[in-house]
Amino acid sequence: MTSQREHVELPPLPALPTTPVVATSWPTDPPANAPFTGNGLLLLLNDAAQRATDTLAQEAPSGLGIDPIVDLARRAAAPLPSNLRKALAASSGLTIGSLDQQATAYRLGGAEAVHMINEPSWSPSPSDVERAVRLLTEKFDHDPTVRGNAFTIETERYTLSQSGRWWKAERRSGRWRLASAPADRLIDLLEP
Repeated sequence: MTSQREHVELPPLPALPTTPVVATSWPTDPPANAPFTGNGLLLLLNDAAQRATDTLAQEAPSGLGIDPIVDLARRAAAPLPSNLRKALAASSGLTIGSLDQQATAYRLGGAEAVHMINEPSWSPSPSDVERAVRLLTEKFDHDPTVRGNAFTIETERYTLSQSGRWWKAERRSGRWRLASAPADRLIDLLEP
């Protein structure tokens, strides 16, 4: 004896939220001997909610397998209440300033920018150095200071990454901060 099942249409999925849902507090503190904190749980909850929203809305990959430093920058780039930003900095061992620098890099150029600001200095080819010095001297009327792959004039620094792309940073509050998305050619960063 065979039974037949009736085909039932499922209701449509609800609309995704238009703004990220951000939890700002955990209802109770975890036990004192727990290997995590309430703020740590909030970070995890907010990150999971944002990843799920992004994956569904943009059909984007979840990013669960990305490099830890890039993942930290991605998380720091998200809008977070100050208590969670402080918790993220503390758990990563970075200062708020360093964490913000990673977040800015991620916003401007994703994983590539994060890798660039964390890569050690290296020496470009003599022809790349000569071309960069010539362009910067023409633009600023004096020679840049060259240290490895970084070319500095006044409060601007132009860095050639290992990938061959150029990045512009500006000195603000005593720190170099990425100021724009990358360019394939240095001249593209020099033009207004």
